Amino acid sequence: MISEASLKAYENKIRVLALLRADEASIPAQNALLKLVEEPPVDTQVILTVSNPDNLLLTIQSRCNIIETKELKNLETKNKFLSPSVSQLPINYSQAIELASQYKDRESALTLVEQLIIDLHTKNSQSPSPSVSQSLRVLQDTYNYLQMNVNVKLTLEWGLFQLIN
Repeated sequence: MISEASLKAYENKIRVLALLRADEASIPAQNALLKLVEEPPVDTQVILTVSNPDNLLLTIQSRCNIIETKELKNLETKNKFLSPSVSQLPINYSQAIELASQYKDRESALTLVEQLIIDLHTKNSQSPSPSVSQSLRVLQDTYNYLQMNVNVKLTLEWGLFQLIN
């Protein structure tokens, strides 16, 4: 992961590196990861998933924004529409427009994109593929645009259009 982080991204401005079950890493491995977490390369985001945050070094914990799964689920249930899973992604433009219209406020749109990123990352970790990696890049761009205060509906439509094969 450290050597991968040193490489330049090909097509996108933002690179996302994710380490699943980081809490199961040995202490020496976590110490090696610490430098990457402290000072990630420019335009790189590092995501660590854990079952037990207490198993991570305190120095890593102090440098991370923690989002608990139950918090994500609470955000989802606040929305009147539940976030779709990857298997329910639109397969044509009219479905993409319909899905985007269901998420009118920025918070629910961000939650949707976060959930899709998590689902796609899980799918990619089980069976890696270039197309899923490209979809993850598109979703990260969509997430970044939403954070930059770009129009919510147009941003979601753009991102969902990019995911249609």
